[in-house]
Amino acid sequence: GEGGDDGMDVVGEEKEVEEVQTLDARISYLGVVKLFLLQSETKSSQSFALAYRVAALECAQKLIESFPEDRKKRLWDELEGLDLAKEGMKPVVVARKINVLTALMYEGMDVGLAVRVGGEKLGAFLKDSAWSVREATCLALAKLGEKAVLGRKLVDMLSSAFIHTTTDRKYAKIRLAGFAIVKELVKRAQKGGEEKELIIVYCEEWEKKAKRGLSDNDVGVTGVASDILMKINQMI
Repeated sequence: GEGGDDGMDVVGEEKEVEEVQTLDARISYLGVVKLFLLQSETKSSQSFALAYRVAALECAQKLIESFPEDRKKRLWDELEGLDLAKEGMKPVVVARKINVLTALMYEGMDVGLAVRVGGEKLGAFLKDSAWSVREATCLALAKLGEKAVLGRKLVDMLSSAFIHTTTDRKYAKIRLAGFAIVKELVKRAQKGGEEKELIIVYCEEWEKKAKRGLSDNDVGVTGVASDILMKINQMI
């Protein structure tokens, strides 16, 4: 009688406490990330301010990377409007902000959202004057290629970005980051099915670029180009 009622009350209270703790944890994670992002916006002109801003963004990035995919999705909804660049912002800060956006990308991102992010948020940075910004942009696009649901428009956009990077003869890091885009797409094509059918039509052009990459003066580029060629040949 009374003992059973008390037991039910205890179970109910424990469940309520657990739900509150879960909510508190979610709010805390979001709050901490937002705090790091807020700290990265410091207007201080002191000599250490730039290093402080960069460190705050790196902390936000590392924290987000540790989250499970479902939490990243919730955070994306809160932080998608992250302002990547403002007038006078140092390239190193812009690059770190792009890294934060990359960390937020989650498994199963809607293809329409991925196209908007790749085009509207990141597209202009592919031609930025700073190599660090271009590299971060390419790695962000590679992450879209890894995480997002694929569609023709998205793959076409990613392929165009890769081809653009192959024209950069000055910075091997840009060429390497460009090959990272194709590497992720080829990995998905290897699984077969609709994704392979979607991607395979681009492989002939990618193969030509990868063959040129074999004669690159950077060992990292030649290595990834060789790997991509091997995977493409296995599929065809």
